[in-house]
Amino acid sequence: MKNTSFMTDARNHQIMVLTNMLIYGLVWLKFQLNVLWIVLILLTALATQYVATKVWKLPRFEWKSAMISGLSLSILMRCPSLPISLGLAIAAILSKFIFRWNDKHIFNPTNFALALGILTGVVTIDPTQWQNGPFLAFFVLCMGIFVCNKACRTDVSLSFLLTYAVCLFAYSAWVGEDWGVPFHKLQTASLLIFTFFMISDPRSTPNSKVGRLVFGGVIAALGLYLQITYGKTGLILSLVALSITTPLLDHIFPGEKFHWKVQAINS
Repeated sequence: MKNTSFMTDARNHQIMVLTNMLIYGLVWLKFQLNVLWIVLILLTALATQYVATKVWKLPRFEWKSAMISGLSLSILMRCPSLPISLGLAIAAILSKFIFRWNDKHIFNPTNFALALGILTGVVTIDPTQWQNGPFLAFFVLCMGIFVCNKACRTDVSLSFLLTYAVCLFAYSAWVGEDWGVPFHKLQTASLLIFTFFMISDPRSTPNSKVGRLVFGGVIAALGLYLQITYGKTGLILSLVALSITTPLLDHIFPGEKFHWKVQAINS
C-alpha cells in the first residue's frame, strides 16, 4: 500500500515552504543573518522539544513542530544577541507545554516568542526585508493557502486577510491616501507569512468554523489599529493578546477539536 503520510501531514509542506523562503532570503535577498545562529536556533528548538517531551512524559517527540517554530523565528526575528535568540527559541517551545487549556496550547509558539521579544525591547521585525512585490506575494499566497487547506484552517486565514484588507482600504480612504498604498501593503510577504503560517495554527485556533471566522476578523481589526497607533509589530501583539480568547470562543461556538491523527500543521 502506498504511504501517503508525507502528503497528508501539513507540517511537511510548511517546513518545505519555510525552508525555501529562508534560503531565498539568504541567497537572493541577501538577508544579513548569521547561518551559524540559524543552525543553533533550530537545534535549540529541537532540543527543547525533546526535553519537554520527556519531562511531560508525552508518547512521541514532535520534531516537526519544533522545526517550524525554529524556521519561523529565523525568518522573522531580528535580535542582536545570540543568547537572547536562543532563549526566545526555548520560550517558544515551552509555551506549548506550559500555557494549555483543554488539551490545546493557548499561544502560537512563534507568535509568543516574537511578542515576548518585542515587549521586552530585544527583538525587531523588518517587513521591508522581503522587498515587497507581486511575484513573491503570489508565491506565499499560493503556498499558504495550500498548507492551510491541508490543516483545515483556510477559513481563519481568509477571514483575517479579508477583514484586514477592508479595514486597510477604509483607513486609506479616510486619511486620503492613494489607492496604491493599501495595495502595496497587502503585498508584504511578512503579512502573508503571518496570515498563513502563524494565525492558522490549528492547535491554538478555535475549534468551530464560526469561532475561527470571528477570531480572524477581530485579530485583523485590532492588529491594524495597533499598527497605525504603535507601529509595524501590531499584528504580532494583536494575535498574542487575543489568543487568550480561544477558550471563550470554543465555549460560545463549540466544535470538533483538532486531532493530529487527522491532520497536522504546528504542534
